[in-house]
Amino acid sequence: MVPKQERKVELRLRFAEFKGGPVQKTLVVGKKAPITLKDAKKMTDSILPNHYQIIPVKDDIIAGLIIRKAALKMISEKALIPILIEEAKKIMVPENIIEIDLDVSLAIRRIIDLTEKAELKGKTTLKEMSKSAKERAEKEMIIQALEKANWNKAKAARQLGIDYKTLYYKIKNYGIKKQKN
Repeated sequence: MVPKQERKVELRLRFAEFKGGPVQKTLVVGKKAPITLKDAKKMTDSILPNHYQIIPVKDDIIAGLIIRKAALKMISEKALIPILIEEAKKIMVPENIIEIDLDVSLAIRRIIDLTEKAELKGKTTLKEMSKSAKERAEKEMIIQALEKANWNKAKAARQLGIDYKTLYYKIKNYGIKKQKN
């Protein structure tokens, strides 16, 4: 059965005034900033060539963003950029260059259905499904006990705390047979 998948992206944004130096962050460049968007990109490329992408923005305050390409591989530009712009505009003026410490972490949750479809056909009540699950678990315990006892039924029955005849009946009922190697 194919696992169901649920994907969520968690964003953590920390804003600080840009001080220059090695750029490991996302830059938001204001319309009237002391350096242009292209100059800021040249600066980032001088430190880490081809690791950043310019994203021009049509806005009164923001000229554009310079963002790590790796971040855009984890979350689409269409989903990420509006969030960054919305939050940056709350604290920014056109003369600013703001750096954003962008932390993108991807959480993947998979749900695997352990019940077999064939076993559930015709079983509509919780009681019937519980009985089926109990039988599967019981069969597995019997097989483990038999293997541990080297297929000695009397020894396996003692390990399981059941009568030899009960074990014999269950082996026959579940169709348990010793696997040939």
